[in-house]
Amino acid sequence: MSERIDVMISSTARDLPDHRREAESACQKLGMFPVIMEDLGAKNEDAIQASLKMVEDAEIYVGIFAYRYGYIPDGHAISITEMEYNHAVKLGIPRLIFMVADDHYPALPKEGEPGASKLQAFKDRVGKDRVSAFFKSHHDLRAHLLQALMPYRPTTFIPREPPPPDTLPERGEIPPGSNFDQLANYNFVGREADLQAIAQCLLHNPNGKAMGVTAAMGAGGIGKTQLAIEFAYRYGRFFHGVHWLSAISDRLDPEIARCGYAMDLPDFPDKQDAQIERVLAEWAKSSPRLIIVDNAEKPEALKEWLPRLQSHRILITSRRGQWPPSWGVVAHRLDVLTPAQSRDLLRRLAPHLTTAADPELNDVAEKLGRLPLALDLAGNYIHFRRMTPAAYLALLDKQKSLVDNRLFTTWAVEAGIINPTDHDQNLYANFDLSWQRLTSDAPKRLLIGCGYLAPNTPIPLDLLTVLFDGADDPAETRDMALIQLDNVGLLNRKEDGLPAIHPLIADFARLQVGERDDTLTVLVDRMKGMSEVAQDTDIPADFTPLSAHVRRLAEQAELAGNADAGSLWNIHGYDLHHMLGDYAGARAAFERALRIDEAVYGPDHYNIAKYVNNLGDLLREMGDYSGARNCLERALLTWETIYGEYDPHVAICLNNLGLLLKSQRELFAAKVVVQRAIRIGEATFGPQHPEVAVWINNLGLVLKDMGNLSGAKSKLIRAQQILEVSFGPNHPKVASGLWNLGELFFRMRELATAKKLLEQALRIYQQVLPPSHPYIQGVQDWLDLVNRELSGGG
Repeated sequence: MSERIDVMISSTARDLPDHRREAESACQKLGMFPVIMEDLGAKNEDAIQASLKMVEDAEIYVGIFAYRYGYIPDGHAISITEMEYNHAVKLGIPRLIFMVADDHYPALPKEGEPGASKLQAFKDRVGKDRVSAFFKSHHDLRAHLLQALMPYRPTTFIPREPPPPDTLPERGEIPPGSNFDQLANYNFVGREADLQAIAQCLLHNPNGKAMGVTAAMGAGGIGKTQLAIEFAYRYGRFFHGVHWLSAISDRLDPEIARCGYAMDLPDFPDKQDAQIERVLAEWAKSSPRLIIVDNAEKPEALKEWLPRLQSHRILITSRRGQWPPSWGVVAHRLDVLTPAQSRDLLRRLAPHLTTAADPELNDVAEKLGRLPLALDLAGNYIHFRRMTPAAYLALLDKQKSLVDNRLFTTWAVEAGIINPTDHDQNLYANFDLSWQRLTSDAPKRLLIGCGYLAPNTPIPLDLLTVLFDGADDPAETRDMALIQLDNVGLLNRKEDGLPAIHPLIADFARLQVGERDDTLTVLVDRMKGMSEVAQDTDIPADFTPLSAHVRRLAEQAELAGNADAGSLWNIHGYDLHHMLGDYAGARAAFERALRIDEAVYGPDHYNIAKYVNNLGDLLREMGDYSGARNCLERALLTWETIYGEYDPHVAICLNNLGLLLKSQRELFAAKVVVQRAIRIGEATFGPQHPEVAVWINNLGLVLKDMGNLSGAKSKLIRAQQILEVSFGPNHPKVASGLWNLGELFFRMRELATAKKLLEQALRIYQQVLPPSHPYIQGVQDWLDLVNRELSGGG
């Protein structure tokens, strides 16, 4: 026999898909190359020739026959399946025939006439050749085929040359003598970049060392084991063998010894120590081999073995995020699936979703954080119940917790869903396994805190430090807790080094909150302080790291009945209004803050006046002048009642009311109101304060609309000078002042100056505001108008 043995697998396709997969697996187990025609229904002569050519190229023919005769091409009297058999007889190659048993389970479909008669005549003729075995199931077929192929297995195996690093090979055979009983997952999707990155380390550039070791890392349910299995099927044939070692017991000795049985080593010793030495000696004869160490959570389990395996390539799967630097382990952290991969997986698991719209499936995927295990459980559930994505989401919305309900805990076991890797399909149990590995309170407190924050979003370290204010060194306690959480797969670090939490792990973390846990309260207090400091700068980039976390904390605080929930929604509204320019979102946030705190404090509280003032200023910019006036007059009355007529809170509201009156063309009233705000501000803060400068700027705008252009120019220039001294040249408030001056100089017909000012304003806005902010388009419109005037376009 040649070193490479091709096995032609001939059968009908539609009724025997599981049997064909098992036949492929059996060939690969013995180091043979299965050859199979997947498109047996092709209706042309080319398909016939392709099938016969596959028989010619094979060293062994395997025929698998059940109750279907197969497709008869036009112009022919027999099926392609019978043609293949006839060609094998003509060529005289070894033929292994497998017939279905009468008691096969489950029952297979039977073909009607005339196919049934043709099939019986064909089987009668084939039966005279030699039937290797009758199979009762697809698993039974695999066992019989392994036994029948054993005499033909190659005596030596020479690995193929690997493809170029940028080429992902198709699935192929597992080398003979491998200790690898994992089935290929035909629903595996994506991960091309991950597979190629691992191949780069283990096949092409093993970290510049004689030993290539890489660790596929990530949370429970991220798909580490499935990735390792897929890597073995795609790249295993480029090694001298593939050996699967389970580190679940934290000991590799018995796993390595077990490999000797899979290799069928003659005169294999009885004692484990001798078995290990025999296996290692056999491996040394032909290397490198691919050694997969699954579930390696403790470095100690690998420490003694890495030196003894240095001529091989090692792929580790682990939740652990940190490995000793001296070991040279190339860390490869797995991410969740992409939206496209998530949709693909759901459609493979539930074929009726093929026609479902992408946005519907995206909603399901995002709800589950695109975690492979969660998507697998969801896809199977949707398939078995023939649900729509919307119906499944509605079912999830009824659950108090995503991870702690039967859809993600016991359902798969109840339904008899088999996990090919034998891993726990209970999502809660997967996370709890990591939680139980935490040996101190600090990482647990940190994880609970992260559970209240925005998932998949970098978390500022200063926000987390507050959780350990009672420690001798809060920052060190925080950092050590982060390392521990990373080492059990419950948190990971983004590229900027900041931690982030998966949404389902966040859900799990909140379930661990005890009755006296103060984590939420501590975080809310800290967030309020950090937000006020960031918002005072009026620079979006200063607040952006907090934005998503403010919203998430507001939601959690509201659910928990925290007294500061309204304040957080108000902070979020301010962010959406001034930082992002999302007016509709800001309005919803301000109104939510009002509903919460009016129920707690009544209508005349200081908080209510603040929220109403913010809402009124927003409604003015949205053009709802009536609603804005009601809000601002209400806020003004409340603040005057609480603080008196000369308080800065009153001045803030007066300024906003003045801008509203300007918009309504009540210019004299607007002038009076803004001047009053300025007097209060100068008396409280001094004449050079930036807040006063903003109000002086607004007075200039009123004077401009009144036709007093020289007075407007004086006010706007004075305000601009104060703002530039206070904030520097590239602040958004400076840009707003430049915009206002640009409009004024346009009105004064000094077009070149107007253009220069507007261009400067636009440049600052583009640097500090998000691209969708309405201020950018607003100043651009004015600049376009000036340019048209300069070009004589009118």
